Amino acid sequence: MSAFAFVLWCREKNCDYPQFYQREIQIAKYDRLARSFESQPRKAKDTHGQTRVLSLNNLTRPWKLDEAAPFKGVENPELLVRFSFNDTEPCYQNFARVFRFIIQQLTEPPQQIQNYAIRYHRKAGREKHLQNLPVAVEVTLQDFALDLFGLGDPQLRLGKRAANERTRFYIELGENEKDRQKKLDELLADFDLYKSEILKGMQLALRDIRSYEYDMEKNSGCHTRLFPEKKKKAPETNPVMELRELQNQNQAYLALSLE
Repeated sequence: MSAFAFVLWCREKNCDYPQFYQREIQIAKYDRLARSFESQPRKAKDTHGQTRVLSLNNLTRPWKLDEAAPFKGVENPELLVRFSFNDTEPCYQNFARVFRFIIQQLTEPPQQIQNYAIRYHRKAGREKHLQNLPVAVEVTLQDFALDLFGLGDPQLRLGKRAANERTRFYIELGENEKDRQKKLDELLADFDLYKSEILKGMQLALRDIRSYEYDMEKNSGCHTRLFPEKKKKAPETNPVMELRELQNQNQAYLALSLE
């Protein structure tokens, strides 16, 4: 229906079309807000709906990063002993915090890490001045993160061949062949999913750290620390109150249109 035809229709029905338009806009806002509120994710889940726990207890072996300068030799589990996992946060938020916490301590001086980035296929991006993170560092961090999620067993890299190897890892997956194969398929699906998400998390962590500022500590000689850039606090919103307000406006517009 054209705009002119719509105006004629409104006049024929004795309808106030500006008010009609306003009511439709409010209904659309209400529907959009309701959908976003209902679909808001609460937890990061794997492909089978189960939330994986990010914990040092999942580690299967020690992890040490030993790379040429400016990187320094650090043991990742020892770094995380001082890190506090928040059980109330979704898994992906803890994961992002873990990477930011570790990456800040990989180089000496610390600000050298701001010269690196992780790129797909290791091709140059828009920021030409950034170097690719060394392969050994990238692989070590990725494998360490998989181990934190309980997906660090080397047998998972064999894929379907793990079933043919008949290793202890495969035998302990279940009591019979059917259960083992099912469990292996689930682990392989999670392995592929988390590997991709971990790479994205590492990219975002490096991007965040490149926006950090460094301050000199007066009592520690030349030691430097990372400080996140100060941002203006966004005004707090209450989705429930917004929904109720839009509902009340909707009812008011409907009542006026029926009069």
